[in-house]
Amino acid sequence: MDEETKFLRTILIRDWEAYESFIRQFEEQSKGTSVAIIGYAFFVAVQRRFGQNFDPGEVMRLVADTRANLAEGHELPAKEAEALIFAMLGGSFKTRCGGSEDLQGGDGA
Repeated sequence: MDEETKFLRTILIRDWEAYESFIRQFEEQSKGTSVAIIGYAFFVAVQRRFGQNFDPGEVMRLVADTRANLAEGHELPAKEAEALIFAMLGGSFKTRCGGSEDLQGGDGA
């Protein structure tokens, strides 16, 4: 698994210590600024789109519509996309959707 994927996973599981570690690592590799900006921009966009009072179905519809509009050959994993949005809203995928998925993966990262 590449470092960018691990970075996104730290956001999903809200491991802010690992998040900060990745930010420092990316900055040392001269790619920290763009990664941090993209992450913050996504956070702001999600907050503006959904706010604090939202229906989980809205998130699922957005992800489904986005997936339907992707060019052929491109994929967006639904559960991960929904979980990332829920994490940006301060909730969890399990709580909002009654899911039982473990998004941490087998390696504990």
